[in-house]
Amino acid sequence: MNKPNPWPESDKPLGVQDIADLLGYSRQTVSSWQQRKQFPTPDAEISGGQIRVWKKSSVISWANATGHNPNGAVL
Repeated sequence: MNKPNPWPESDKPLGVQDIADLLGYSRQTVSSWQQRKQFPTPDAEISGGQIRVWKKSSVISWANATGHNPNGAVL
């Protein structure tokens, strides 16, 4: 039995691999943006800060504003 998704689509939490898949880049590219502080601050950190997550809406807004949305990802 599947549980209902508690997250609205716009607030769906995304990790680095999810972001890479959504935008059409490699995981390494997304990590590089993060390390160079070219990517938004995570919306949450879990596991003592070891895992960073972003809202889908934050990622798409950033990607649209910076020209990093070649796949045309939308909410």
